[in-house]
Amino acid sequence: MHNICIDAESFVALLNHCPSLVKLELVHPSLTLDSSAIQRLTPMNNLRSLLFMAILDNELSLLTALERFPVLETLNVCATCLTVAIPSHCKPLTQLKHLKLERITWKCGYEVDTDGSVGSFLEHLIKGSSLERISIRVEGELSLGYKAVRAFAMIPTLKALSLHVNVILQDDEFVEFIRALGGTAVEVLDFSNTNDLSFAVLDALAMLPLLNRFVSSVGMSSGPKRFQRVNMNGLRHMLCTSPNLKDVCFDAMVPEDSGVSLTRGQIEELMEQKIPRYHGSRAGYWEVRDLTI
Repeated sequence: MHNICIDAESFVALLNHCPSLVKLELVHPSLTLDSSAIQRLTPMNNLRSLLFMAILDNELSLLTALERFPVLETLNVCATCLTVAIPSHCKPLTQLKHLKLERITWKCGYEVDTDGSVGSFLEHLIKGSSLERISIRVEGELSLGYKAVRAFAMIPTLKALSLHVNVILQDDEFVEFIRALGGTAVEVLDFSNTNDLSFAVLDALAMLPLLNRFVSSVGMSSGPKRFQRVNMNGLRHMLCTSPNLKDVCFDAMVPEDSGVSLTRGQIEELMEQKIPRYHGSRAGYWEVRDLTI
C-alpha cells in the first residue's frame, strides 16, 4: 500500500479481510496507527514479510503491534519514530530471520541510552527469534551503549550485523562484545560510528571463525571530518590470522600506534597478500579510503 488515501480504521478493516496475506508493504508516511485500531486487527497468521513506513502513536509500542504477526520472518521498519515502551506481556517473534530498522528516530527524550531503555526494547524485539540478519540505521544523535549491542551477540543464528549508529563503548566492552559474537554464526560485520579499533578489538575480530567481510566507517557528519584510529599492529595481526576474511573496507582511518610506521603502500601490500584482488574470479575485495599517516 503506497500512499493511498486511507485512515487507520479503514486500513485495519481491509487487513481483516485478507487473512491469507503473506507480504505487506505499508508505505504511508501520513497514516497514524493508534492503539485502538491495532487492537481490532485480527492476528495475521500467514504474514511473513512486512515493510512498515507509517506513524505509531505515542502510546503504542511496536512490540504490541507485532504480536498480530506471529509468523513474521522479515521486518523492515523505515523512516518513523519508535517509542521504547515495553508491554508487560510480549510474545516473541520466534520465526523472525531478517530485521531492518532504517532511519529510525527514538522517542526517548535523551541522546545517550544511559539507562538501557533502547537496549531493553531491542532485547524484547529479538528475544526468542532465529534472526540471521540485522541492520540498524538511526537518525539523530542517539548513542547506544553496551546493553543494546550486547543483545545481538546472544543470537546463535546471527550471520550478518550492520550497525550504522553511534555506539559508545569502553574498549573492554567492545572486546567483550566481539568475543561474544564468536558464539554466533556471524559472517559479516558492518560498523559505522563505533569505537576506534585497538589491538585487542582487532585480535577479537581475528578470532571470529566464520567472519568473511568486515567494514568499518565513520559515517556521515555535518561537522568536521572525523577519522577512526586503527592499531596497525592489530590490523596486521587480524589480516594474518583471520581464517576466512575475504572482504575488508576501512574508511577515514589514522594509525593509533605512533611507534609503527606503515606507508599506505605497505598497508595495501599487506591486504593484497591476505586478500588477493581479482585474479580471474572475484577471490576477495579490500579497500582503504582516506588514510592519513
